[in-house]
Formats: sequence, structure tokens, C-alpha cells
Amino acid sequence: EQRVSVDIDVVSDITDDALTELKNIMEAHKGFCHVCVRVEINDELAKLAMPLRVAPSEQLCEELNRMEAVKEVCIRYPETIK
Repeated sequence: EQRVSVDIDVVSDITDDALTELKNIMEAHKGFCHVCVRVEINDELAKLAMPLRVAPSEQLCEELNRMEAVKEVCIRYPETIK
């Protein structure tokens, strides 16, 4: 199955408030794309598939990138998903 995916890399010490803000941003941009939140814990990359789906957009990326807890946002298109 090929689909667009949004990967969000966050800091390992993300706060409850930042998680709430992240959720609120995703809810404001509901759509069809799967979301994976990635965090490095003890030198291991943990990938968390989110139950929310988002609409990938420049506005979504800008809002997420304004968050201190977000390190990187990546929209992956079918040819780049592995």
C-alpha cells in the first residue's frame, strides 16, 4: 500500500504541554495522511504511529516547526516510504 506519511521528530524530554500542543495542531489539520512521531531514547529511535490523520501542508509544517519540542518535520511521498 502506498500512501503519504508525515514524520515528526521530537526531543526526548518533550513535556506534557508540548504533547498537548502537538495533538492540537494535528487535530486542526485533519486529513488522510498517517503520522509517525519519532523520538530517540537511550540511543534508540522509537517510532509511534499516531491514531490521528493529517492533511500535509506548508501551514502544518510551519506550525509544527515553531514548537521547541519538534526537531524536524518530514512529509514522505510513496516513492520515499520504506
